[in-house]
Amino acid sequence: MLSTSYHDFLDHFIERQDFELIQMDTDSLYFALSANKLEDVVKPELRAQFDNCKNDWLAWDTWSNRTPGLFMLVFDEHRVIALCSKCYFLD
Repeated sequence: MLSTSYHDFLDHFIERQDFELIQMDTDSLYFALSANKLEDVVKPELRAQFDNCKNDWLAWDTWSNRTPGLFMLVFDEHRVIALCSKCYFLD
């Protein structure tokens, strides 16, 4: 499901030059973003669609973090060194 979500959500709403995939494993996806917030890089022509369906894709609060399949923010850092799955350093 994660792979489908990646393509259906990130590739749909965000231009490729605004995010860079760092690493991915079974239940995690680490990516760099060209802005401070995800909302800042949503394609302008898809902003209304993003606002209408973002809760179907993203965990925005404590309660939605319990819903399987949603993207949830686990780390918000400035740098990452990722050698392989489960072997990374965030700063």
